[in-house]
Amino acid sequence: MIVLFVFGFMFYKLAMGYDKNPWIWALVGAGSYIVIQLLINILVGFLSALNMIPEISGITLTIITVGVSSGSVYLGYRYLKNKWDEEDTRFDLHGRDEINNIGKD
Repeated sequence: MIVLFVFGFMFYKLAMGYDKNPWIWALVGAGSYIVIQLLINILVGFLSALNMIPEISGITLTIITVGVSSGSVYLGYRYLKNKWDEEDTRFDLHGRDEINNIGKD
């Protein structure tokens, strides 16, 4: 549960900094963590049922799912941050100077 709160808070603060809807992005951050964990568990269960991988203990599966899920959500966070930085920079270069100069002539 703490991991969900941490990722939700990270996405919330990121969205606040870029004037996006923070609650939607907090839910996206926490929800993506849950969905990735679910997909990993389904994949491992399916592969175990087909005897393609050996039986995995509960603690090992937990470590794998938490690690992969956390890494994936963090990569998504970094992607959004970089994407929104580029959009903000493009707006700064092309829009704000013109907007600030309106009416000064």
